Amino acid sequence: MVKIKVAVLGTEGIGGLFAKKFSEEGFNIYLWDKSLENAKGLAGKIGADAFQNPWAAIERADAAISILPDEDTFLEIVSQMRRSDGLLFINSTTISPKISKASSKRLKDLGICYVEAQVLGDARDINDRSAIFLVAGENNCVRYSKLVLSNIGSIVEVGEEAYKAMIAKLAIGSVYLSSISALSEAINLAKVYGIEEDVIKKICDKTPLSSLLGHYFGRITSVEQEAYLEMDSASNILEYASRAAFDVGFILPTIRAAGQLFKEAEIHGYGKKDFLRIRDYINPKEKS
Repeated sequence: MVKIKVAVLGTEGIGGLFAKKFSEEGFNIYLWDKSLENAKGLAGKIGADAFQNPWAAIERADAAISILPDEDTFLEIVSQMRRSDGLLFINSTTISPKISKASSKRLKDLGICYVEAQVLGDARDINDRSAIFLVAGENNCVRYSKLVLSNIGSIVEVGEEAYKAMIAKLAIGSVYLSSISALSEAINLAKVYGIEEDVIKKICDKTPLSSLLGHYFGRITSVEQEAYLEMDSASNILEYASRAAFDVGFILPTIRAAGQLFKEAEIHGYGKKDFLRIRDYINPKEKS
């Protein structure tokens, strides 16, 4: 069986988990990260090759997957891409829909198959292969991407226009983040009045909130934890969702309010903390 050669662009956090899983599946892995030291460190652990620039990794690969920390880094890579017929470029970096549209057109003009594959899930989901990919792009490109993405999680096809995966991610992500901020406020309100967290959990377990709480309640109320989705990334998701709505002539008042809250937390030094630590920002007396 021919091994697929995959370039993973971005090795911190989720990107590193992607690379590890692809390596376990027997793919040849080429790594690039803004920190060459990080890329080399991971390469030594999983038997991959690390490169000083992204294009050196991409030119050796059949498929490249982008899971970068910011839109600017993604744009830098895409803007300097050269013709590469047959390359599959999968983007899992959170970017604005406008950038997704422009990137899709540019890469298609270069003979590259462009697919948006926005991931729903955290490190735990990726480790047990239960992450969900919201995938959009031309049908032949999406079919090709499944050979790569199915090794990490399940796939939900959103449409043939690549940017629709980004819209779906922003829509669903905004629901989660707005709910988490409201839940954090509710837990703090109850505690101020002497109602303990376990009592709130028992009440919520008897309501339709039980599924959401079952996944997040323990992490919200824990003292400390690894950052699966950093606060600044959560802030970006809510900001891009508000921008996408504005672009078509309407506003999202609830999502906009949540976005302002996460942005304030980021500005006040919480940017690299897990997004569930929004509770600490809301009530600094409970700071971990």
